[in-house]
Amino acid sequence: MRESSAQYLPLRCVLDTSFAGAWGEDPVSERDVNAFVLRSTNLGYLGEIDYSTAAGRVFTEVQVDRKLLSPGDILLEVSGGSPAKPVGRVALFDPVDSRPYAVSNFFRVLRVSSDFDPRFVYRSLVQLYNSPQIFSFQQQTTGLINLKVSDYLETSIRVPVASEQRKVAEILDEVDLQINRASRSLCKSRLIAKSALFRRLSHLERESFEKGLVGGGQEVLTLTGGLPQSEAGVAGPEGVPIYGSSGLAGYGVHALSQGETIVIGRVGEGGVGSVRYVANSAWVTDNALWAKRIHPDWLAEYLALYLDWRDLRQLRSQTGQPLITQGAIGALSIGKPLLEDQRNVIHMSREAAKMVKKSQEEVEKLRTLKRGLMLDLLTGKVRVSLAE
Repeated sequence: MRESSAQYLPLRCVLDTSFAGAWGEDPVSERDVNAFVLRSTNLGYLGEIDYSTAAGRVFTEVQVDRKLLSPGDILLEVSGGSPAKPVGRVALFDPVDSRPYAVSNFFRVLRVSSDFDPRFVYRSLVQLYNSPQIFSFQQQTTGLINLKVSDYLETSIRVPVASEQRKVAEILDEVDLQINRASRSLCKSRLIAKSALFRRLSHLERESFEKGLVGGGQEVLTLTGGLPQSEAGVAGPEGVPIYGSSGLAGYGVHALSQGETIVIGRVGEGGVGSVRYVANSAWVTDNALWAKRIHPDWLAEYLALYLDWRDLRQLRSQTGQPLITQGAIGALSIGKPLLEDQRNVIHMSREAAKMVKKSQEEVEKLRTLKRGLMLDLLTGKVRVSLAE
């Protein structure tokens, strides 16, 4: 097929219409709800839509007539974003039920003309979002980043004949199905691994308590607070890892722990109570605690798995900012299995991690394939065969 069969059109020329979203009014009761509004939080960065948490709202008759979505509509984010994640995310409306849906005023709805395949146009806009060009449409205002909608709608996209649009969309849809299957397999692997590990930890805990093999938290490990990240210095990935309440926070020059340790999130809604085993020297920031000493009857890696199973978030303070103290952890009673049993738990955890990693690699492999296919097919670098 010759390249002349494709044309480049401004986005507005492939649309039947476009319109702003609406928020509607609060319902007095559930019976008043006549629209379920999708917000920014319902839209994922991979284009997935979570319909389950759409907000029930009340629309006027005019809004119902003009603002409700139709299958195939493209949802364009026009406000929000951040310096690292620009505004302009898109999603294809493909409802999972028959409820009436709309979008909030942080979105614009793009309704594709019947002369074009909305799935193809959607893929083209995903490709646009993933390109540096998207940054030219960003406009900063009073704390929000807005999309320059008029400029965006003037963007040219490559539009081949209808049959090629459908074929490209079908190919990319099939890759998405494979990604979804692999992602579900990944989630299943994680659940199976975690369930098996926690069952084993529960059994060992019960067995240890029955035998009276128990140690107090203060006896098992000595915790101390971290220090400001600024004191660690700055280095590249070859430097000393810096851990905070939410995990790896960067790399520095100096270390606090000399060898393996356990890092526990001390403060913050997102990371409080998190537990991480760190095998080598590291710096720990002041929003986390770290084990300065661990009793030799407990292996550090096992103890980290155990404390994660105990869900330390339950120990956080219930007033003010979420906080876990050394005293709260020190008051725990901790079972003491045989070292051989601890090593078996560690082995089980590592084997499970290998299984999960293999599933993660499969998902990433498919996503890499999809990115390459999108670039090749949407730009016309690779042409699809339209033969039956």
